[in-house]
Amino acid sequence: MIKKAKTIVLNGPMGVYENKEFLKGTKGVFEAVVSSAAFSVAGGGHTIGALEELDLKHKVSYVSTGGGALMRHLLDKKLPVVEALEKAKKA
Repeated sequence: MIKKAKTIVLNGPMGVYENKEFLKGTKGVFEAVVSSAAFSVAGGGHTIGALEELDLKHKVSYVSTGGGALMRHLLDKKLPVVEALEKAKKA
């Protein structure tokens, strides 16, 4: 599926990557993503941490520190801070 994808969104590692015994799944998936021809998007602190641990961050097309905010945006949902600013502007 990864090889056929045109866009891939990474939102979190596959498990407790900090423990070397559990790094294999995250490493396998992340290496497949960065080796694919897909446009890759990574979001969130744990995702970035795992990418850095594996020295793969520089191979991802776009990296966002905001995991939850990125997912809300990609799902076309309003961001809470934007809603608060819009509400404040109307007041």
